[in-house]
Amino acid sequence: MADQREADGHAVKLCYLYTAVTELILAGELPKDTYGAAVDAVWENMVQKRMYVTGGIGSQAYAERFTKDYDLPSERGYLETCASVAVCMWAEKMLDYHQDAGYADVYEWELYNGVLAGWSLDGNTYHYANTLRYRKKITGYRQDCAHVEGQRQPWFACACCPSNLLRLIGNLARDCIRIRDGVVYVDLYMGAQVSAKAPDGRFDIRMETRYPYEGEVGFTVGTNRAEEVELALRIPAWCRHYAVRVNGESIPNQVRKGYARIRRRWKDGDFVHLSLVQEYRFLFADGHLWEQSGKAVLTKGPLVYCAEGTDNEELALLSYWTGTAFTESEKEMAGKTIPAVRCMGLRQTDSAELYRFAEPKTEPVELTAIPYFAWGNRGETDMEVWLPYRNTLPDMS
Repeated sequence: MADQREADGHAVKLCYLYTAVTELILAGELPKDTYGAAVDAVWENMVQKRMYVTGGIGSQAYAERFTKDYDLPSERGYLETCASVAVCMWAEKMLDYHQDAGYADVYEWELYNGVLAGWSLDGNTYHYANTLRYRKKITGYRQDCAHVEGQRQPWFACACCPSNLLRLIGNLARDCIRIRDGVVYVDLYMGAQVSAKAPDGRFDIRMETRYPYEGEVGFTVGTNRAEEVELALRIPAWCRHYAVRVNGESIPNQVRKGYARIRRRWKDGDFVHLSLVQEYRFLFADGHLWEQSGKAVLTKGPLVYCAEGTDNEELALLSYWTGTAFTESEKEMAGKTIPAVRCMGLRQTDSAELYRFAEPKTEPVELTAIPYFAWGNRGETDMEVWLPYRNTLPDMS
């Protein structure tokens, strides 16, 4: 195993194995100079060449495994919920191993996309496999998509995914704020409170936010410590603009390994405000991903968006327009209010012939997208994460 350099084999088991190996290196039970290169190389190969845009892993249902670099089919991928949970577990250990916010970026992306997609909004049904494309009249007929459920299920004969979801949720309080070597690291943004006691006093931090839907995060400090304490706030890789204020005043901070660091002598009641500017942005795939060539994914902050047939007519004929403006709205699903976004795109209008020499005709159309984790909460319907994109709209004059 010390010679392994690629993410291979059963997706869940590989992440479990390397979670344990990383922890044993941290504990000094395995030599870093022997196993450290394998841990880093396998992680890099998984994230850069064998991971879906939602964070899902395991592109083949047979043996529930990784296949080869860039083989990431949208419709028939396995992407087991357990595998996404396992990535989070490994990312948490890698974060401790390297103290680099990039591993928390993967954890966050996985949590809000790969993991939450496996759990319905009402908390009562689940997806075992988390496909990136579902075609209501086609997917269910394909033998290589037999593992894909068109509708969320109340339970499974092999019920590992629901229990793994609960295990991860139970660990979020531990994973969102870490205290290491006197530094308070905030890795995940959510409602939380952590208290740390030391010989020279206590340091409490309470976090309040509507993240991931909004990028504003507030922290209230409670302390009686006289010494300086460093607070390290993760600046996500997707964030291009951010601001930090303490008690209403902008302060200089040094970003190191992805964290904005504030070191000061804190007072009881100090308030820190972090503003992470969220923008709608399109993600494009590496050219080696042949199935995603010419397509794009809509994102905002840490959320991947998808289009559902419930909101859009004939998804197969739709394309994004990259120059579009975005209008935010809301959708009611399973008793919850979920953010949605409307944008301009294109629809093919002449689809009568299976093949033709003439370039297809298109017309402008309004598209609606929702967070990927919310798909499938309104009954069986078509769904697409990747849509073709166009840089210009047709001249209608």
